[in-house]
Amino acid sequence: MVQAFAGVVTAALLGPWLGARAALSALCGAAAIAAGSALFARWTPADRVEPAGRVLARLVLATLSKWLAIAVLLGLAMASGRLDAGLVLAGALVAIVVHLLFLTRWLR
Repeated sequence: MVQAFAGVVTAALLGPWLGARAALSALCGAAAIAAGSALFARWTPADRVEPAGRVLARLVLATLSKWLAIAVLLGLAMASGRLDAGLVLAGALVAIVVHLLFLTRWLR
């Protein structure tokens, strides 16, 4: 998962300059995006032929569950009071941008 790798790299880069708490904050943000993407991948139909209505329903359900999981995980990370909310969102942003950049390479 490229999002999780981006979170680890971001945490490794932030750690020496801003400390362990900042690194953990960014890592939690990226981990939330990676967990949501993994949930989406689990629910998305991949190798079976199904009726279009069922495939559409699964895609909608997968998308809703992905963003609900991301919202809950980011909310828990920011509401804990121990992590910097700005850095949690920065980690999530890094994971989303890296995912979009690699998505264009995968679709070629």
